[in-house]
Amino acid sequence: MLQFEFHAYAGDEHGSVSANAEVLTFVLKSDSAARAKAGALSKKINGPVDVAFAGGDDWDNRYITTASPSEFHSIGYRFERLV
Repeated sequence: MLQFEFHAYAGDEHGSVSANAEVLTFVLKSDSAARAKAGALSKKINGPVDVAFAGGDDWDNRYITTASPSEFHSIGYRFERLV
């Protein structure tokens, strides 16, 4: 099991996204499971969710991807790697 840190930025129906993230941690089996959970959360809050491994290391070294809601993808979200 691995621990992941999510930074969730809630959005609204007008496309505005919160400047402050809600930081959540989850213990999941794999990074694929973390991506699926982040995608579902992104769809639910209508905003982006940054995914990283939890820990004290620098964010850039832990960061995995960002899930964003998408009306154009059948699953309702998409992933992008922000650098």
